[in-house]
Amino acid sequence: MASNVDTSGAAAAAASQRAQQAASSTVSNEAIQEAYNSAKSKSKDDIDANLYGRPSNRRAWTLTTSSRKANNESPMKFYVNPGQYTMDTPIRQSVVQAKGGPVVHNFRDPKRGNSNLGFTTMSIDFSSGSILPRPSADSSYAEVPEGLLNWIEYLKIIQEDTVYRDTSDNTIKPNNAILTINTLMFPNLEIEGTFIENVSHSENSDDPTQIQSWSGKLLIRKTTPALTLDEINNLKNSWLQNINNSGNE
Repeated sequence: MASNVDTSGAAAAAASQRAQQAASSTVSNEAIQEAYNSAKSKSKDDIDANLYGRPSNRRAWTLTTSSRKANNESPMKFYVNPGQYTMDTPIRQSVVQAKGGPVVHNFRDPKRGNSNLGFTTMSIDFSSGSILPRPSADSSYAEVPEGLLNWIEYLKIIQEDTVYRDTSDNTIKPNNAILTINTLMFPNLEIEGTFIENVSHSENSDDPTQIQSWSGKLLIRKTTPALTLDEINNLKNSWLQNINNSGNE
């Protein structure tokens, strides 16, 4: 039979352990509350930078339309820039099989800088990033993830009418999609065109946290700077200007 001394010692040890656990729990709860209060006081950009490792000064690709731009509406900024794109440009030519071998005929376009290049098709693999519900900075409710908002806005843009009425001069004008990209190859390239063919996306149970196979195809009508023969030299000047400016941001 255990002595009274042993019993009281065991009780004291148990009480001490419970006190330590309670103190540890109090510290943890206080730390969690402090972190939550700190998050509430920060801006969304600060939260993105600190919690998700996203710098607030990143150079996002943007997407808008001619009508939105005419109405001074802000463009959609991609939360995650597309992971890949491919430009496919046909040469305006025909190949004729003659007696002495194939003969290639090129057809230049005087309205596009006398270029022998046709209209480029740009295939884009978009990225949503994580679409997991994320906590709001000022409430306990979840916010719609930015990548999902991008996808919804993209659907709106590609369903806009192909023409619009410009109220400044009351004329009907083409309503092009306007995509602005920045890469090492094109630090700042504005692309105008029309989304064509299919609207594609999927979900995958192996990775349900982001939109899979989100892709689109843009028929390009114009770029700034232009890629046509008469303005091709402007690409070098534009590259130097934008690269140097980005280093000063």
